[in-house]
Formats: sequence, C-alpha cells, structure tokens
Amino acid sequence: MSDELGLDFFEAKSGDRVDGVLRRRVDLTSGRFALVEKGREFTLVPWRPSLDRQIGKTVGGVIRGDGVSWQIGRQRAGPAIS
Repeated sequence: MSDELGLDFFEAKSGDRVDGVLRRRVDLTSGRFALVEKGREFTLVPWRPSLDRQIGKTVGGVIRGDGVSWQIGRQRAGPAIS
C-alpha cells in the first residue's frame, strides 16, 4: 500500500496519538481500517461506521487497545491553566 500511495507506513501502537486527514476506508482480510494521512506517512486504525461522514476531514485520536478515542475536526486551543 505504501507504493500505491507514495507514502511511508507508520504503525500506531496503544497509547500513540494519531493525527491527520481521514482519506478513506480500507477493507483488508484482517478487517476494516481508516487510512489517516499526515505529511509523508499514513497510519491504519480500526474503522468505525461513525467515520463515514469524516472522510476528507482532519481527525485525531489516541489508540486505546482495539479502538481509537477520536477527536473530529480542528480543535481550538483554550486558555492554559497552570
């Protein structure tokens, strides 16, 4: 898939943060995955039906076991609390 996309693959592990543009759903023999592209690399993470409407949008999340805790869209930074 790296050759097809012209991007490097980054394997995300539990606890890793994933940010980028949700490009598409990928159906593999091991299941359905979301392809998240950032810069010159991409990551495959478990697909959820709620992601259908987010294709082409900026997403972010943290890998948690077999899923991802998603943040959809660009998040505004609020005031810092010290």
